Amino acid sequence: MPDAPENSTPKPKSRWLEWTLGALIALIVAVAGGTYALAYTLSPLSIRHPVHTHYHFRLILINSGRPVDFGQQPFQTDYNHDICSAALTKQPIHFHDDRDQYGHIHWDGMTGGLLLKNYGWNFIGGLPDTLGYRFDQGLVPQRVPIHGQALPARAAGVNYYIYTGTATDHDQRSWNDFLRRDLKGFFSDTAVIDPSEDAQLKALDMTRADMNDVVGNAVIFVQPDAPTAAQVTSEFQKLKPLPDSPCEG
Repeated sequence: MPDAPENSTPKPKSRWLEWTLGALIALIVAVAGGTYALAYTLSPLSIRHPVHTHYHFRLILINSGRPVDFGQQPFQTDYNHDICSAALTKQPIHFHDDRDQYGHIHWDGMTGGLLLKNYGWNFIGGLPDTLGYRFDQGLVPQRVPIHGQALPARAAGVNYYIYTGTATDHDQRSWNDFLRRDLKGFFSDTAVIDPSEDAQLKALDMTRADMNDVVGNAVIFVQPDAPTAAQVTSEFQKLKPLPDSPCEG
Protein backbone atom coordinates (compact mmCIF):
# COMPACT_ATOMS: atom_id res chain seq x y z
CA MET A 1 0.00 0.00 0.00
CA PRO A 2 1.28 3.52 -0.72
CA ASP A 3 2.43 5.60 2.19
CA ALA A 4 -0.24 7.84 3.70
CA PRO A 5 0.29 11.54 2.84
CA GLU A 6 1.97 13.54 5.53
CA ASN A 7 -0.29 15.86 7.52
CA SER A 8 0.46 19.43 6.30
CA THR A 9 -1.15 21.07 9.37
CA PRO A 10 1.57 22.77 11.50
CA LYS A 11 2.32 21.09 14.74
CA PRO A 12 1.17 22.91 17.90
CA LYS A 13 4.73 23.91 18.82
CA SER A 14 5.36 25.37 15.36
CA ARG A 15 2.14 27.39 15.53
CA TRP A 16 3.12 28.73 18.95
CA LEU A 17 6.53 29.86 17.65
CA GLU A 18 4.95 31.56 14.65
CA TRP A 19 2.39 33.35 16.86
CA THR A 20 5.09 34.46 19.35
CA LEU A 21 7.33 35.80 16.59
CA GLY A 22 4.44 37.66 14.98
CA ALA A 23 3.36 39.16 18.30
CA LEU A 24 6.93 40.24 19.06
CA ILE A 25 7.28 41.96 15.67
CA ALA A 26 3.91 43.68 16.16
CA LEU A 27 4.97 44.85 19.63
CA ILE A 28 8.27 46.25 18.32
CA VAL A 29 6.46 48.09 15.52
CA ALA A 30 3.86 49.45 17.96
CA VAL A 31 6.48 50.65 20.47
CA ALA A 32 8.59 52.24 17.73
CA GLY A 33 5.56 53.91 16.20
CA GLY A 34 4.33 55.11 19.57
CA THR A 35 7.74 56.49 20.50
CA TYR A 36 8.01 58.28 17.16
CA ALA A 37 4.51 59.76 17.53
CA LEU A 38 5.21 60.87 21.11
CA ALA A 39 8.49 62.52 20.13
CA TYR A 40 6.70 64.30 17.27
CA THR A 41 3.86 65.47 19.52
CA LEU A 42 6.24 66.79 22.21
CA SER A 43 8.26 68.79 19.67
CA PRO A 44 7.17 72.21 18.40
CA LEU A 45 7.57 72.80 14.67
CA SER A 46 10.56 75.09 15.28
CA ILE A 47 12.39 72.13 16.87
CA ARG A 48 11.08 69.37 14.60
CA HIS A 49 12.24 71.10 11.43
CA PRO A 50 14.66 73.89 12.40
CA VAL A 51 15.33 76.80 10.06
CA HIS A 52 18.40 79.02 10.36
CA THR A 53 18.06 82.60 11.55
CA HIS A 54 20.27 84.99 13.51
CA TYR A 55 18.97 87.83 15.63
CA HIS A 56 19.45 89.20 19.12
CA PHE A 57 17.59 90.57 22.10
CA ARG A 58 18.53 92.02 25.49
CA LEU A 59 17.07 90.40 28.60
CA ILE A 60 17.09 91.44 32.26
CA LEU A 61 15.55 88.95 34.68
CA ILE A 62 14.99 89.93 38.33
CA ASN A 63 14.23 86.95 40.58
CA SER A 64 12.93 88.09 43.98
CA GLY A 65 15.03 91.24 43.81
CA ARG A 66 18.17 89.55 42.49
CA PRO A 67 19.25 89.97 38.86
CA VAL A 68 20.28 86.86 36.93
CA ASP A 69 23.70 87.24 35.34
CA PHE A 70 23.57 85.52 31.96
CA GLY A 71 27.29 86.20 31.58
CA GLN A 72 28.04 83.52 34.16
CA GLN A 73 29.39 80.18 32.97
CA PRO A 74 26.22 78.07 33.56
CA PHE A 75 24.48 80.10 30.83
CA GLN A 76 27.36 80.36 28.40
CA THR A 77 27.89 78.39 25.20
CA ASP A 78 31.42 77.95 23.90
CA TYR A 79 32.02 80.01 20.80
CA ASN A 80 31.75 78.13 17.53
CA HIS A 81 32.33 79.51 14.06
CA ASP A 82 28.97 78.13 12.95
CA ILE A 83 27.33 80.82 15.10
CA CYS A 84 28.37 83.36 12.47
CA SER A 85 27.64 81.27 9.39
CA ALA A 86 24.49 80.21 7.61
CA ALA A 87 24.93 76.71 9.03
CA LEU A 88 22.36 75.54 11.55
CA THR A 89 23.82 75.53 15.06
CA LYS A 90 23.41 72.53 17.35
CA GLN A 91 21.42 74.54 19.87
CA PRO A 92 18.81 77.18 18.99
CA ILE A 93 19.52 79.71 21.76
CA HIS A 94 22.85 81.02 23.06
CA PHE A 95 24.49 83.39 25.47
CA HIS A 96 28.21 83.61 24.78
CA ASP A 97 31.35 85.76 24.90
CA ASP A 98 30.77 86.07 28.68
CA ARG A 99 28.15 88.76 28.02
CA ASP A 100 25.19 89.34 30.26
CA GLN A 101 21.76 90.27 28.81
CA TYR A 102 22.68 89.74 25.14
CA GLY A 103 20.87 86.66 23.80
CA HIS A 104 21.35 85.04 20.41
CA ILE A 105 18.58 83.21 18.53
CA HIS A 106 19.78 80.85 15.79
CA TRP A 107 16.67 78.79 14.99
CA ASP A 108 13.56 80.46 13.65
CA GLY A 109 10.34 80.34 15.68
CA MET A 110 11.83 80.36 19.19
CA THR A 111 9.41 81.44 21.92
CA GLY A 112 9.93 82.85 25.39
CA GLY A 113 8.81 79.49 26.76
CA LEU A 114 11.55 77.68 24.85
CA LEU A 115 14.07 80.31 25.95
CA LEU A 116 13.30 79.84 29.65
CA LYS A 117 13.01 76.05 29.39
CA ASN A 118 16.44 75.98 27.74
CA TYR A 119 17.89 77.28 31.00
CA GLY A 120 15.76 75.34 33.46
CA TRP A 121 12.36 77.02 33.92
CA ASN A 122 9.75 74.90 32.18
CA PHE A 123 6.41 76.61 31.57
CA ILE A 124 5.52 74.73 28.39
CA GLY A 125 5.60 71.06 29.39
CA GLY A 126 7.26 68.20 27.56
CA LEU A 127 10.30 66.34 28.83
CA PRO A 128 12.07 68.46 31.46
CA ASP A 129 15.55 68.08 29.97
CA THR A 130 14.56 68.24 26.28
CA LEU A 131 13.33 71.03 24.01
CA GLY A 132 12.05 68.46 21.54
CA TYR A 133 13.24 66.22 18.73
CA ARG A 134 14.53 67.01 15.27
CA PHE A 135 12.97 65.13 12.35
CA ASP A 136 15.22 66.55 9.64
CA GLN A 137 18.21 64.23 10.07
CA GLY A 138 17.03 60.87 8.83
CA LEU A 139 14.51 58.33 10.05
CA VAL A 140 15.49 58.43 13.72
CA PRO A 141 14.40 61.60 15.60
CA GLN A 142 17.35 63.43 17.19
CA ARG A 143 16.92 64.78 20.73
CA VAL A 144 17.57 68.50 21.29
CA PRO A 145 18.60 68.81 24.97
CA ILE A 146 18.16 71.94 27.03
CA HIS A 147 21.30 73.91 27.80
CA GLY A 148 20.97 73.05 31.50
CA GLN A 149 19.36 73.88 34.83
CA ALA A 150 21.04 77.28 35.06
CA LEU A 151 18.23 79.53 36.28
CA PRO A 152 17.92 79.91 40.06
CA ALA A 153 15.21 78.53 42.32
CA ARG A 154 12.08 80.63 42.72
CA ALA A 155 10.30 81.54 45.92
CA ALA A 156 6.79 80.23 46.58
CA GLY A 157 3.90 82.43 45.53
CA VAL A 158 5.69 84.48 42.89
CA ASN A 159 4.10 85.96 39.80
CA TYR A 160 5.67 86.93 36.48
CA TYR A 161 5.69 90.46 35.08
CA ILE A 162 7.26 91.26 31.73
CA TYR A 163 7.94 94.62 30.09
CA THR A 164 9.42 95.44 26.70
CA GLY A 165 10.85 98.64 25.29
CA THR A 166 13.43 101.06 26.64
CA ALA A 167 13.95 103.28 29.69
CA THR A 168 11.95 106.06 28.03
CA ASP A 169 9.38 103.96 26.20
CA HIS A 170 8.24 100.66 27.72
CA ASP A 171 5.01 98.76 28.34
CA GLN A 172 3.82 95.77 30.32
CA ARG A 173 3.14 92.76 28.13
CA SER A 174 1.23 89.50 28.44
CA TRP A 175 3.27 86.77 30.13
CA ASN A 176 1.39 84.10 28.20
CA ASP A 177 2.14 85.86 24.90
CA PHE A 178 5.82 85.87 25.80
CA LEU A 179 5.76 82.15 26.53
CA ARG A 180 3.84 81.15 23.39
CA ARG A 181 4.69 83.61 20.62
CA ASP A 182 7.66 83.64 18.30
CA LEU A 183 10.09 86.07 19.94
CA LYS A 184 10.62 88.07 16.78
CA GLY A 185 6.88 88.62 16.49
CA PHE A 186 6.54 89.28 20.21
CA PHE A 187 9.13 92.07 20.05
CA SER A 188 7.81 93.58 16.82
CA ASP A 189 6.69 97.22 16.97
CA THR A 190 8.34 97.84 20.35
CA ALA A 191 11.10 100.33 21.05
CA VAL A 192 14.63 98.88 20.95
CA ILE A 193 17.01 101.77 21.62
CA ASP A 194 16.70 105.12 23.40
CA PRO A 195 17.52 108.36 21.58
CA SER A 196 20.89 108.59 23.36
CA GLU A 197 21.84 105.09 22.21
CA ASP A 198 20.67 105.86 18.69
CA ALA A 199 22.93 108.91 18.67
CA GLN A 200 25.88 106.77 19.81
CA LEU A 201 25.29 104.30 17.00
CA LYS A 202 25.07 107.07 14.42
CA ALA A 203 28.30 108.61 15.75
CA LEU A 204 29.98 105.24 15.12
CA ASP A 205 28.29 104.98 11.71
CA MET A 206 26.52 101.84 12.92
CA THR A 207 22.95 100.60 12.90
CA ARG A 208 21.10 97.77 14.60
CA ALA A 209 21.86 95.70 11.49
CA ASP A 210 25.54 95.81 12.45
CA MET A 211 24.59 93.85 15.57
CA ASN A 212 22.84 91.17 13.48
CA ASP A 213 19.34 92.51 14.06
CA VAL A 214 18.52 93.42 17.65
CA VAL A 215 14.77 92.87 17.85
CA GLY A 216 13.96 94.03 21.36
CA ASN A 217 14.58 94.35 25.09
CA ALA A 218 12.70 92.60 27.88
CA VAL A 219 12.71 93.06 31.65
CA ILE A 220 11.13 90.26 33.68
CA PHE A 221 10.27 90.49 37.39
CA VAL A 222 9.64 87.27 39.31
CA GLN A 223 8.03 88.30 42.61
CA PRO A 224 4.67 88.24 44.42
CA ASP A 225 3.55 91.77 43.51
CA ALA A 226 3.93 93.95 40.43
CA PRO A 227 6.93 96.29 40.42
CA THR A 228 6.45 100.04 40.64
CA ALA A 229 6.85 102.23 37.58
CA ALA A 230 10.10 103.56 39.06
CA GLN A 231 11.47 100.03 39.51
CA VAL A 232 10.69 99.14 35.90
CA THR A 233 12.34 102.27 34.56
CA SER A 234 15.36 101.71 36.80
CA GLU A 235 15.93 98.23 35.37
CA PHE A 236 15.61 99.42 31.77
CA GLN A 237 18.26 102.02 32.54
CA LYS A 238 20.61 99.11 33.28
CA LEU A 239 20.46 97.74 29.73
CA LYS A 240 24.01 97.24 28.56
CA PRO A 241 25.15 99.10 25.41
CA LEU A 242 24.71 97.18 22.20
CA PRO A 243 28.01 95.43 21.42
CA ASP A 244 29.73 95.36 18.08
CA SER A 245 28.74 92.37 16.03
CA PRO A 246 30.78 89.28 17.03
CA CYS A 247 30.51 88.16 13.42
CA GLU A 248 32.38 91.00 11.76
CA GLY A 249 35.76 90.33 10.27
